[in-house]
Amino acid sequence: MGTGERLAKAVVAHLARVMPDRFVLKSGPRNRVGKIFVDYLRNTQGATTVAAWSVRARPGMGVSVPVQWDEIDDLRGGSHWTVRDVQPRVDEAMATATKAADTRSAQSLSGAARALEVPGFR
Repeated sequence: MGTGERLAKAVVAHLARVMPDRFVLKSGPRNRVGKIFVDYLRNTQGATTVAAWSVRARPGMGVSVPVQWDEIDDLRGGSHWTVRDVQPRVDEAMATATKAADTRSAQSLSGAARALEVPGFR
């Protein structure tokens, strides 16, 4: 397991530990009923995942949309947005990204990795 995957797993384990009513570490449909599984396994070389703003291929799965922490309580599930109603969300995200483009700064994951005691992460 690479350092990026170890960090991703440590973050998910932390979420599941401090908010067990919201997050789970173990994948599988039965384990995540009413909870969120943050798939740290997608953080490896060659792994595939659906990109943000992608329409999911399975019926009822909706559009993959990035969300803010303060929006989570209002979400209905993976089909919260559909191709019929996602456009205002896209427009809002584009306006926010354009405004923020000049104010971004470089970020480091080192502090988080140290706090979560991820071995081998610098």
